[in-house]
Amino acid sequence: SLTVFCKTKPVYGTCAGMILLCKHIEDNQSDVKPLGLLDIDIVRTGYGRQVFSFEEHINANLDGEKVSFKAAFIRAPIITRMGEQVEQLAVFSDKPILVKEKNILAASFHAELNDNTTLLEYFLKNILLTKKK
Repeated sequence: SLTVFCKTKPVYGTCAGMILLCKHIEDNQSDVKPLGLLDIDIVRTGYGRQVFSFEEHINANLDGEKVSFKAAFIRAPIITRMGEQVEQLAVFSDKPILVKEKNILAASFHAELNDNTTLLEYFLKNILLTKKK
């Protein structure tokens, strides 16, 4: 099942992926059943509906190094609570937007909509390749 896969394999969830991975959706009007694998609570479309989509330069702390890249927020979720084991890697407007817990990396935004591969490289190096050891 998907839950077993996500518990045992490296997972990178962006935007809706973060919503599916979370423990609780605060404004769950669509009655989505999250997998509960990432110890966060979210507000779906917390940054606004489709017409309020935007791009922003983000600074993240990856492997102790500050990196910058462009992120697209499209009906993006806002994280309202993080568990103790969840590591915050980037923030926007004082809210976490990039988090990691064990084998899971999750972003409120889409980094894949541009040519910057920083987050993909981080995922491959720190989650995918370390999981095989």
